[in-house]
Amino acid sequence: MATKLLQNINWTPIFKYLDKNFATKQDVANLKEELVEKISHLPTKEEYYSTMDKWMKATSTHDI
Repeated sequence: MATKLLQNINWTPIFKYLDKNFATKQDVANLKEELVEKISHLPTKEEYYSTMDKWMKATSTHDI
């Protein structure tokens, strides 16, 4: 259920900005790793909406 972070989010503009203005390439690499670690547990958009659909159906039929 982990998010495919690099496939779903285009980080390139953020990293280019950081690289161009004040961050070293190693800083950008470290930031990228840290972001992946922090949000990789989140569901993908499809998984989220699938779960929400199940919950909404359950609440409308009182099958909670």
